[in-house]
Amino acid sequence: QRDSALQISILPLLGIEAFRAELTPATALIVDKMNKRYVQCQLDEIAATTGLKIGYQELQSIICAQIFAIGEPNYFISWKKDIQVTTSDKVHNISFTCNGFKHHYRVNANGTHQLLSATFQKENTPYTLHVNYSTYQIFNKVMFPTNIIMNIQGGKQTAECTFTITKVQFDTPVTFSHTSLNRYTPITPQELLSK
Repeated sequence: QRDSALQISILPLLGIEAFRAELTPATALIVDKMNKRYVQCQLDEIAATTGLKIGYQELQSIICAQIFAIGEPNYFISWKKDIQVTTSDKVHNISFTCNGFKHHYRVNANGTHQLLSATFQKENTPYTLHVNYSTYQIFNKVMFPTNIIMNIQGGKQTAECTFTITKVQFDTPVTFSHTSLNRYTPITPQELLSK
């Protein structure tokens, strides 16, 4: 449910859940069922581990393919900022800097205005998050990307996640089904990202 909770479930083979993330504006529970381990922490610990200070609102906007400014309340982008917009090859390029991050968006200029990609780079650091969106479908009268590729670069490691979205529900109360963690080993966010 928007601004309340996100649940991400990854089912790579035969519909068997391999990975689950349950996020609230303050906390994260990430269960790696394939490797029998989990991370339960404050959401800002994960942001600190990646070097990208991306919180719940930003993550929600990334998953929903929405343009936003990191650290701006209520997803608001002030037009007083130095926003540069160019169009080439049927793509709008939108760039600006806000709260220490360079933002660059590529938006389809063919009338659908679908977000094609988003890049966020922390100024004066190698930390970058790049997200590609493709294959939009209509879910509950809303165009939503069914393929999302996220790439995090910086420091000594690079991580990439590819998501295929098969079901989207909007503004539905989220109730997390209880996951018994007794069979899983607790790990840190650093350990999760290192494998």
